[in-house]
Amino acid sequence: MYRSFGLTLYYGLEKRLCSVVVDALCGPQVRAEGIAFTGCVPSELEQWMVDRAEAYEPHPELNYFSGGVPGSESLGLVIGVQRAGDHLLTQPVFLSREVWDGPTEGLPEEVSVIH
Repeated sequence: MYRSFGLTLYYGLEKRLCSVVVDALCGPQVRAEGIAFTGCVPSELEQWMVDRAEAYEPHPELNYFSGGVPGSESLGLVIGVQRAGDHLLTQPVFLSREVWDGPTEGLPEEVSVIH
């Protein structure tokens, strides 16, 4: 049902929602603090995340996962990328606190490669 809106929902143990992946090409535009997260230039969004993280120092805010994928702990957001022809666009992945803090074993590949 949610795929028609460009969203893929993943459930973990006890059928609890553990992550939401937003399709970069047909998903809804997701915004926080006036910044768009869906279908953007990855390097520009990463720079915004770096600049934003400086306000959280000395507490760690910005994390990098496998493949250099940036994530914001306070937003529960990891910025994946999705190919659009010869371009890469940002694909927001929202993770629950349980997934953020723990292993991602058993999650679908597009989510589990992040951690």
